[in-house]
This record gives sequence, C-alpha cells and structure tokens, in this order.
Amino acid sequence: MSLLSLGDLDAAEAVLDRTSADARAALGERHLLTLRARLLQSQVQRFRGRIEEQRATLAELLPMLRERAREDATLPVVGSQYLTLNAIDRGAYGEAAAAVEGERLAAERLGERHPEMVASAILLALAHRYQRRFDLALPAAERALRLTRAAYPGPGLHPRVVEARAVRGRALGDVGRLVEGIGELQAARDDALQLFGNNSPLVGTLQQNPVAYLVDLGELAAAELNARESVRIVKLHAQAESFSHAGTLASLGAVLLAQRRADEALALLAPAADTLARVLGPGHDAALLEHAHPTPRRMPAELIDLLGYSAAGLVLATFSVRSITALRSVAIARNVLFMVYAGAAQLVPIFMLHAALLPLNLRRLHEARSVARAALAGQPDPKFFVGGQTSRLGNKKRRRRCCPGGAAQKVPAGRRMHSRRTAPAQRWPGNA
Repeated sequence: MSLLSLGDLDAAEAVLDRTSADARAALGERHLLTLRARLLQSQVQRFRGRIEEQRATLAELLPMLRERAREDATLPVVGSQYLTLNAIDRGAYGEAAAAVEGERLAAERLGERHPEMVASAILLALAHRYQRRFDLALPAAERALRLTRAAYPGPGLHPRVVEARAVRGRALGDVGRLVEGIGELQAARDDALQLFGNNSPLVGTLQQNPVAYLVDLGELAAAELNARESVRIVKLHAQAESFSHAGTLASLGAVLLAQRRADEALALLAPAADTLARVLGPGHDAALLEHAHPTPRRMPAELIDLLGYSAAGLVLATFSVRSITALRSVAIARNVLFMVYAGAAQLVPIFMLHAALLPLNLRRLHEARSVARAALAGQPDPKFFVGGQTSRLGNKKRRRRCCPGGAAQKVPAGRRMHSRRTAPAQRWPGNA
C-alpha cells in the first residue's frame, strides 16, 4: 500500500501481481489475504487507466468480500468505495450510489472515526458532485473534512486530509465560490507536494482539479501552468491510451481554446476525444469534448487578426470619402469583412450587428445610385425633392436645372434650382 501512496506504480504492480498469484495458489481464492491483494490490484488497474479491467475484477470480488464481512468488516466497505470510483471514472454516475451503501456499512460496523468511514464520507461527497447534486455535495464535503480531521488529529499532514480538502475545494467551485474553491485546492496540492513529492499521481490529479475554475475566473495563464504540469505527471504513470492521460490532454486543450490558440488546442482535443470515446464509450461526458467545446477553427490566428485590422481600416476610410455612393460602398465592404472576422473569431454579437447592417447599406446604395442616374438624365425622382428644391447628391460642382423643352442648362454650384419660377423673396423688416 505504501508503494501506491508514494506513486511508484511499477514497483507496486510487480509486487501485487506476484503476491496475488502466490496467495491464490497457496491459500485459495476466498482467503482474506488473497482478497486484500486483489483489491489493491484493482486500484493499480484504475491508476493505469484500465477501468474496464478494474470493473471486471471488482465484479468478481464483491460477492466474496460480503461473505467474509464477519471476519473483516472493512472488506465490503472498501469494495464499495472502489466500485464508486470505477463508476465515476466510467461516467456511470447512477451506479455511484454504491457510495451511500459504503457509508452506511461503515457507520454501522466501524464507527465515525474509523479510516474507512472517513474514506466513505469523502466518496459520498464525490458521488453527489458527479451526479450534479451540488446542493448535497458541499455539505457532504464539509462533513467529510470534519470527520477526517477528527480521525487524524495529529500535527502532521495526512493523505486523507489532503483528499478531503480537495473534494471540498471542488464542491466550493461547483457552487460558484471560485476563489475559495481554488484556494482550498491549491492548499491541498501544496500538502500533497510535501507528502509525496512533485511526481506523485495524487499531485498530478490535484494540479488538474482547479483548471476549469481558473478558466472561469479568467486566470488563463495559471490554468495553463496547472494543466501542463498535470499532463507531465500523469504521463509518467498512465498509459498513453488510458482515460487518465486523455483527460489531462483534454483539460489542457480546453485552456488553449479559451486562449484562442485554436491550432494547438485542436492538436490535443481531437486525439483526446478519440481516446476517451474508445475507452469510455461515446456516451461518456468526457468523450463529448467536441460537443462541450466549440470545434476550433483551422484559420490561423494571424489571418484572423489581419481580417480584424482590415475591417477597422475600412471604418477609418468612411471618414475620408465625400460621395454618398462611395460611402455606402465602403460600408458594405466593411460589413462583409467584419462578418468574416467575427465568424472566424467566434464573436457572435459583432457578426449579428454587421449582418443586420449589410442589407440596410445595400438598399441605401441602390437608392443613391437611382437618384444619381435620374438626375443625370434630367428626370429627378420626386421622392428626393423637398419644397421644390433638389437634395444635394454627392459632391458635384455643377448642377442641372430642367427646362420646359427637356434640355438641361448648367448653373453655377451654390445657386438654388427651382422646378418652376417663383416670386422674388419678400423682404423682412429691417433688411437692406
């Protein structure tokens, strides 16, 4: 057990394989020593990411553990704990109700200060969390931490206290108390570093736990640092095709996606999703990464930025044009560029704004061109005349006045044009 606690899975697996084989040959399948050795073997299988193999081992062991409960009351409790962890790993959260049975058995047979009672209380909080019963998970986690500190009251650090603090930290984060949750998780990680060193599987798990909460808080640099360290540690112990290794890669990929580093994120998320779907099944929550996170675009980030700068440049260009037709043409080009940019960068509000402005600018451009053509042809559109006076169109220096015969006569710019003769302006009193 000490080899497992220290994270030396290679040595632990070799010792347990040999011990289990010797015990089965010498003592039989149902002997207590054989059962204990095989229980520990199932934990190695879990740490290696071989959860289906662990599930088969536990299914074989649990009936025998219940038979020997009178001789060792801890055996069925531990079996229920391992079954709960396996159900959580497989995404079969309904089966995590075994945690309730484990805690009940522990309370009836062992008492509140027994180590396995503490472990069962921690697992009950985890089961509530994965069943998304967050209103129950936080009280259960706080109770588990109280029981753990009561069972291990010494001044030194204990792994169970570390585990209980980590579960409470996740429960706090799940109810939106992000700062408290991250603080508790970081404290648990620091304690684990002191106990086991920086290459322990527990440290690797605790490095990954706060990643999602750091992203929610906007601390992307810290989230990436934690995710990368978790990948490094888990890679030392888990197989490349295991759910443990794929889960840490997916966590790092999600952080990179939040940082808009789409190419790097896709390189991690795609193989991680394939591995999780293959190992856990396509219905597992973790295997739905491609649906939980937007599929990263393949457009390079530099090109996306160039589109944004180009669209911003067209905004400046609108202030330098004088002709109404040129103004509308630039506005249309600006709308198109902003829509492409917003689509590539996944900026929905900007995309919707320019999608609404584009047809309006197209309509105004059509109207402006119609007026210009009519004016040049000597047939101004009555819709654009107010009080017998033409509206100003563009920046033409010469205007035309319609004559009765249909001919057009040039007049200097700035003079009023009338569609008919009008009486001279009446003088106001006081005018010269």
